Amino acid sequence: MSLKPQDKYALIRYRDLVRRIQDSTSDVAEDKDEHARKKRIERLLNNYEAFVEYYFSDFAKVKCAPFHITAANKIRKEPNLEAVFEWYRGAAKSTHLSMMIPLWKKARGELKVMILASKSQGAAETLLADLKAQLEGNHRYIADFGEQKSLGDWGSDRFSTKDDCAFFAIGRGQSPRGLRHRSYRPDYIVMDDLDDDELCRNPDRVRKAVEWVSRALYFTMDMGRGQFILVGNRISNTSILDALSRGEHVYHTQVNALDNKGKPSWPAKYTREEIESVIAKKGYRNAQQELFNNPITEGAVFKGEWFR
Repeated sequence: MSLKPQDKYALIRYRDLVRRIQDSTSDVAEDKDEHARKKRIERLLNNYEAFVEYYFSDFAKVKCAPFHITAANKIRKEPNLEAVFEWYRGAAKSTHLSMMIPLWKKARGELKVMILASKSQGAAETLLADLKAQLEGNHRYIADFGEQKSLGDWGSDRFSTKDDCAFFAIGRGQSPRGLRHRSYRPDYIVMDDLDDDELCRNPDRVRKAVEWVSRALYFTMDMGRGQFILVGNRISNTSILDALSRGEHVYHTQVNALDNKGKPSWPAKYTREEIESVIAKKGYRNAQQELFNNPITEGAVFKGEWFR
């Protein structure tokens, strides 16, 4: 069976990703003291930042931002949670909410079935591939939590692990009805960048997408048991993110590139000078949307060049 060009590209990307993860985690030290090994694992399972630094050294070139740790601990403490994490572009939204946090939950025994939804099936599969590659190639994770890859059930849109956890990727608007693994319903649903520019230009399409989220997708969980999370940045005030963030029982946080005191929200990665340089290069309007979750409709503001 011949693969389509996009499928070949996805397969090459995935294999390269697995190899890179294997190389970056190949230095697994043999734990001769079993008691010390258990204490080390216990410490990592109870400290998200330490967990990230040890198991994901290829990603953790700089320390986690405070808002990454706050989000992880919020998810850890509330098994039944509806949340919108409205973070700026460059805040590692997908890396944490769609990969590292669910793998932390899995290691803690707090995850059985995950659904990752995005604006299209292809986008969802690409995001889920990052998590899947960690399960397949991360020597450190495998050494501590066992072999993960389940032969015969390791597809790009759905797969399960040897310890009976399942993962699904679906595109916006597709039917999620019946998505379960054995007797387990989804208990971690993350919607990662559901909005796109085309959708947000059509309020009727946004309304229908919100209905899909609130009905078909939400009710795949067992009567609200689980975590229902949307992560993205605000590209429009007519958007799925805007609608869900207004929910009465929704935990909503907004993180901009600079905080309300003008300091970088992720100081370990970005300096204020870097952020201000990007604003100067790309303009106020673009920066407000991508870095400050403040979309401005063209024509709704006066431009500086209009004035003498």
